Order: sequence, then C-alpha cells, then structure tokens
Amino acid sequence: MNARPISRQRYDEVIQKRAEEAVNCACQFLRKEKVGVKISQTLSASVSVPDAIIDFAEAEQIDLIVLGSLGLGAPSGFKVGSIARQVVRYSSCSVYLVRIAAHAQS
Repeated sequence: MNARPISRQRYDEVIQKRAEEAVNCACQFLRKEKVGVKISQTLSASVSVPDAIIDFAEAEQIDLIVLGSLGLGAPSGFKVGSIARQVVRYSSCSVYLVRIAAHAQS
C-alpha cells in the first residue's frame, strides 16, 4: 500500500512546526542554563542553505550556530552532512553540531 504523496505546502508546514518545536526546546534549555538567547525569523535570498545560515549569522552578529546533523554526507570517516560541513568550514563564528538520530527523522 503506497502512501499518498504529501503536498509541498503540507510538507513546509510540518517542517516549520518541527523547527519551531526544536527551537523552543533548545531555548528553554539554554535559558535554564542562563545563556542569552536571541530568536529571529528571516527570509533569505541566498543561493544555498549554508550561505543563508552564514549570511544570517554574520548580519546578526551571532556568536554560536547550533545545527542538527544527520551525518549522511560521507560513507565513512567524519560523517557530517554537506550543509553542516560547509557551515562549519566557512562560518566566522563557532558552530555546534547536534547529531540527530535516524529514528528522529520521521
């Protein structure tokens, strides 16, 4: 039995909801640890996701970027996704990677 394909709009809504939940959870934890938190939403015209993240961090003078990584970019060795790898490599601020378990994807 094949599942009906999800519409692009519905997919975007699901992703947005999951992102908001993750950000809220992270902010609650950081506030408990007395870490200053700044939450922003932005639309980016950058060519790529890594560029959008890096451009935003530079424009907002962010000290730390926290990214989730599925580790799907390399078959062995340093298993970091291509977006995370590029942000780590080219960002002017520190980047903290959080490994996301495969079962958390669904």
